[in-house]
Amino acid sequence: MAKWKSFEDRFWENVKRGNPDECWMWTGSNQRKGYGSITMNGVRQTAHRASYMQHHGVILSSDEVVGHSCNRAGCVNPAHLYLTTNAGNVKDAFRDGLHPKQRTCRGESHQHSRLREGQVIDIKKKLSSGGRLTIIAREYSVNANTIRNIRDGKSWRGVMP
Repeated sequence: MAKWKSFEDRFWENVKRGNPDECWMWTGSNQRKGYGSITMNGVRQTAHRASYMQHHGVILSSDEVVGHSCNRAGCVNPAHLYLTTNAGNVKDAFRDGLHPKQRTCRGESHQHSRLREGQVIDIKKKLSSGGRLTIIAREYSVNANTIRNIRDGKSWRGVMP
């Protein structure tokens, strides 16, 4: 007859432990964006939140989230985890340059970019001369919304003609 494993046993069999100052990476199932996932007391939790509760106690406020001082989603080392608010977590992400609105992969280095910086400069010049969105879009084989976003400063805003 199979013996049920305790939460601690299930948790630690999914952790690659290192030295106390290193990241301890979750090797079990993952949620999106690399966060580990485990069931704790019948409730699905992120692994780092479960690690925090296992080592520091229950999180009393639903407004509190567990942040990573190491900025690694899969890390469950309790020494790298701290309690914060969602607003504090977003502030920390901005401070560390990790917020999605600060993506460093912009412009032509972005994996989905179909335009080069020189082309965007030409597009901006054509727009400022009264060029029509659809004609410019056809010329560069992109959607008119791409040209509209360039015109409106929603994309390629750092590129000046």
